[in-house]
Amino acid sequence: NVCYSSFKDALIRKNGIMKIWWDEEKNVETIDYTGLDEQSFTVLVSDPDVELRDVEIETSETETVGPDGMMMMSQTPATYSCTVVRTTTQGRIAVASVPPEEFLIDRQAKSLEEAEFVAHRRYVTVSDLVKMGYDLDEIEDLGYETTEDFNGNEEAFDRNPDATILGAGRTDLASRKIEYIEAYLYVDMDGDGIAELRRVCVGGSAYKVLHNEPCDHIPFVSFCPDPEPHTFFGMSIADVVMDIQLIKSNILRNMLDSLAQSIHPRTAVVEGQVN
Repeated sequence: NVCYSSFKDALIRKNGIMKIWWDEEKNVETIDYTGLDEQSFTVLVSDPDVELRDVEIETSETETVGPDGMMMMSQTPATYSCTVVRTTTQGRIAVASVPPEEFLIDRQAKSLEEAEFVAHRRYVTVSDLVKMGYDLDEIEDLGYETTEDFNGNEEAFDRNPDATILGAGRTDLASRKIEYIEAYLYVDMDGDGIAELRRVCVGGSAYKVLHNEPCDHIPFVSFCPDPEPHTFFGMSIADVVMDIQLIKSNILRNMLDSLAQSIHPRTAVVEGQVN
């Protein structure tokens, strides 16, 4: 599906863009345990990914008869009940097809490697940003999307005219969407006169810098069916056959009009010779 989307974008919209990255996602899982023995409870406590809540210790005493016939009280081993919140981070290689309206590149770029600026601009939820590792206090006041933000994008609207409002009907904070731009650009941060490639992430309507770190590659791949020399955007198959399609459409339309007129001719009268 990812390849199909990128190849179809290339055939119709000049270039198909894929993004490849290492995706780390934080998963939070809540589990209730009851009747744990001391050894099992010790294993849970020693796990660095586990947070214990609502710990309860249960002990009981039983009466037993000793060798001399005397009644004795013996204590059974303690059992533990608790709620465990387990937080794990999973990583994998991810590949995605980038919609054309979400991909940004320097106007004078000749290729991805030589571009001074490449970026992925999209709307993500507050929950997605928290999973990426951002603090909630840092992103909850960035500013959220509006209806005009989406309606102003003609390409996205033409592809899906029914989705006129992002996140319609959701009012909770975690589901609200924020404009998020992941940019790759060359900047001289150490003052040595040589610009280094850096990954800069900004968010919100004010484009607040959320992340800035050096990187060694641009994680995008471009597919173009008919590349043009010395420019990033080439020609699509649609560009090549558009004139032929228009000519054939006009010829076929005229043939159908002529056929319809010959089968159902128009009625003509001579002025002054009819009632």
